[in-house]
Amino acid sequence: MKAKKSLSVMFSLCLLAAAAPLCAAEGSAPAFQLRLYGGLSYLTGGDVNDGVGGIFQAYTDQGSAYGYSTSGAFNAAHLGMGFGGDFIFQITPNIGIGSGPAICALPRTAP
Repeated sequence: MKAKKSLSVMFSLCLLAAAAPLCAAEGSAPAFQLRLYGGLSYLTGGDVNDGVGGIFQAYTDQGSAYGYSTSGAFNAAHLGMGFGGDFIFQITPNIGIGSGPAICALPRTAP
């Protein structure tokens, strides 16, 4: 399955590369562009904080059942660094198709 997906992506990129000279007229934007971005982001949490809070509570309950004393509290995650990039194929100077990963790194909270 992975091989078929990789082949289809490579085939699509080859088609886009072949079509690039047709789409790029003189004085227009380059056919392929790379966009990078990043910075501090705010995460409201929602399901992420609820899920991690539930796991924290489960481990606390399990530790208490075995006679361990627990201290500390769950600190919800809110601030983090977000990074990403896009590989963009410009169809026209104003329209492009892009794809790329986005990465969000949340800081580790103190117990």
